[in-house]
Formats: sequence, C-alpha cells, structure tokens
Amino acid sequence: MTTHTGVDPAQLPATIRGYLAAHAARETNAALRTFTPTAVVVDEDRSFRGTEEILGFLNTAGAQFSYTTELVSAQRIDDTRWVATNRLTGDFPGGVADLDYRFTMNDDLTAELVIAPRAADASSPDAGPTDSTPEGTTKPTVVLVHGAFAESSSWNGVIVPLREAGYPVIGVANPLRALDQDADFLRTVLDSVEGPIVLTGHSYGGSVMSEAADGHPNVQALVYIASFLLDAGESTAELAAKYPGGELGGALRQVPITSADGAAAIDLYIRQDEFRRVFAADVAPEVASLMAVTQRPIVADALEGKGTRTAWKRIPSWTMVTLQDLAIPPDSMRFMAERAGSHTVEIDASHAVTVSQPRAVAELIDQAARATTG
Repeated sequence: MTTHTGVDPAQLPATIRGYLAAHAARETNAALRTFTPTAVVVDEDRSFRGTEEILGFLNTAGAQFSYTTELVSAQRIDDTRWVATNRLTGDFPGGVADLDYRFTMNDDLTAELVIAPRAADASSPDAGPTDSTPEGTTKPTVVLVHGAFAESSSWNGVIVPLREAGYPVIGVANPLRALDQDADFLRTVLDSVEGPIVLTGHSYGGSVMSEAADGHPNVQALVYIASFLLDAGESTAELAAKYPGGELGGALRQVPITSADGAAAIDLYIRQDEFRRVFAADVAPEVASLMAVTQRPIVADALEGKGTRTAWKRIPSWTMVTLQDLAIPPDSMRFMAERAGSHTVEIDASHAVTVSQPRAVAELIDQAARATTG
C-alpha cells in the first residue's frame, strides 16, 4: 500500500519548488528547465509531451485569467513522487481553486506532471477523476508490453491516465531476442502478479503476449495496440507483409552481433533519419528524434519465430487499428482482429500511437478492464 506523508512545503525537492515559483511568475524558460526532454504534462485531460509541447503549455496555461497562487500543502509519496497543492485565487469562474500538482522525478528533473483538482480524500492524492472502482473490489493490474524499436517509456503517456483511474500498472522490458524466449520471460512477469490482469501489447509485443498468456489463469483480457495476433505456425514478419502498405523493411539497419549462446545473429534498428517517417509521423519531431536514439533493437530471427499458442482464441480481446501506420498495414491489423473476433476501434494515428494518442489507448484498456473484470 502506498503511504502518503505530509511534509512542510519547504521540504519539496528544489526542482519542484523552482517550477512552482517560475510558473507562478510566468517565467516560462525557467519552468521549462525543470523538465526532462521527454517529460509529459497532463492538464485538464490534455497531454503535452516533450520540450516543444510543454513550452506551449507553459505559455498558455491560465493566460486568460489573473490570479495569485499559494502553496498550501505538500506530500511525499515515495522517493520519486511528490504532490504539491496550490490554491489559486483570481477572476476565473468560482474564484478559488485548489489544484494538486503530482510530480514524478527522474534524478533532479521532472519526468511527469499531472495537474488536477485536489483529491476529495487528501490521503489519496493519486486517485484519478475516473477512479470509480466499487468499494471492496480491486482493479486489475495492467501489464504493458512494448514491441520492437521501442522501450517501456513509450507507455508513459498511457500510464498517467491509468494510474489516475486507480489501475496498478507494470511496464515490461521486452527482451526482443526470440519469440519463445520473450514469451517465457513475460510469463514469469505474469506469474508474479496477484489477481486479475489486463495484458496489453504494442506491435511485436502482441506476438509475445499471445504466447505467454495462453492458459494463464489471471489474464482476463488482451488489448492489441497496432499489433500482431499470430495464429499457430505464423510469424510476425509474415503477417506484417500479408497486405501492401508497409514501409518499415527498407528503413532497417542490420547490425551483426553474437548472441548469448555464442551464435551469430543480426540486430535490427530503424535508421534514425527514417524513424519518424515510418514509425512516429504524428509525434513531435524533437520527441521522435529522442525515440530514434533510445529505440531497442530486435533480433531478426525473433520476427521470423513461429507462433505456437494463441491466447486470443480463449481470452476476450480488443484491438486498436492505426490508420496511418507504415510499420503494419491497417489491412493486416483488420484481418487479424476480424479472425480473432476482437472488439476493434480504428484511429487516425501512426504506429507510435502510445506516444501520439496515449489517452485513446488508455481508454481502450479501461474498456477492456471494465468489460471483463467488473
């Protein structure tokens, strides 16, 4: 259970105090320097990711009103998470508002800031506005599995609203070495979770979770985000090429490596100069540039690995089809979803939809959770 400890506002980390002071004084550059380059700010259910979008937020937030701020309380959740409550008094509707500023820190900078009306129960500042779990019940744990050319932080914008809604969340570091090995690893993570699970995969992460979840007693729903639903005997590469429209193959760079067992193998990366075009066209350029640098490679043979188990034949599934996807053609996603009888939504987004439209992804996960776990 998370413990929230009230502290003197003067005990807040210097970065947080600096941000609050700079933002109140409309010193946008000083406020911006308190964030990591890939930070996310959530305010009034809108997400601002990366330096350019956060600068826009800082320049416009509350600009139409005159108001003063007073730091009225502070709480320490753990070593990286803090809550500061500001009282705003001004000429906006209502005249007075208490807002919680929920900070998640990465070293000495802010990686995530969620701004919301002060929680009704001050002892539970991370309770989100959509948290409606009936008393006496427990929300399922959402397990997130990234795919190739990404890493766990690609889910950050999705994690924020899920946590606001009260879901426990685990972001799995997918090894991306071989389909069977990756599935075995994910299975050990699933085995460590108590209670019901909503398992969500992006891209190749879907291939892995169909293997790992089959027969697992705790997995209640599968959510495929711009992803693969392999049948037995099919490979990720095969289904990616089933319909025209994919442009990822020509953008890949091959790097020879030696695998853990001493065998020669090939790691695949997306060339950095092609990354945004083929993978993240609707992501802000400076964010996509960082994603290109931090992408995790996949062993080429993992994409050729044949599926052996099909969890989607036994567990209810939901699928998000991304219509501007150049990594997986939308027709391929539709084919897999229709075959699986998956509840399907379509969205005008690139393959990197977890970054460009995280709230829509979180809403689909929430829908799956409510439909299968109550």
